[in-house]
Amino acid sequence: MPPSGGSRRGTCVHPWPLAVLLGRGDAPFPEEGKEVHVPGTADTGGRNLHSAINDLVVRVMQEYTGRGATRARTVLSPDTVMVLLEDTLTKGEQTLVEHGRTEEVLSIRRTFQQAMSAELTAEVERLTGREVIAFLSANHVEPDYSAEIFVLGSRRAAGTADPGVHGDSTPADA
Repeated sequence: MPPSGGSRRGTCVHPWPLAVLLGRGDAPFPEEGKEVHVPGTADTGGRNLHSAINDLVVRVMQEYTGRGATRARTVLSPDTVMVLLEDTLTKGEQTLVEHGRTEEVLSIRRTFQQAMSAELTAEVERLTGREVIAFLSANHVEPDYSAEIFVLGSRRAAGTADPGVHGDSTPADA
């Protein structure tokens, strides 16, 4: 169960303490709106981790497809980073969907996501300081949503060439 009184940052709810997300015990929540840098994670340039991951996924998607999402939301849990994207289809893909070619659009999206996976995974690892042990991706065209999900492993050993990953996500209350 997540602790009560989680803080809200940007568009994402932080019900878990940052230290728990990073596998560092049970530290208290940071103050609302205060930027937190945890040793062993990447400098996010003054942005919180949610924003840095949102920007990363939208930028990479735009580089590969020619269009980024108009909305993105990163959700963090102790072992998962999930980025939910809205309004991602290009004008051409929208036209194909309108003409009943949904399966072709979903197929090309899967191809793009396979091509982007190495870059996305490496950057999420850099930002979070934890290894990504699995990358999953899904698309839906009506309404236009996609999800990029990174399953996190343990922290990488200090001094390794490829720093590990840690992610921002909100645990589901099942």
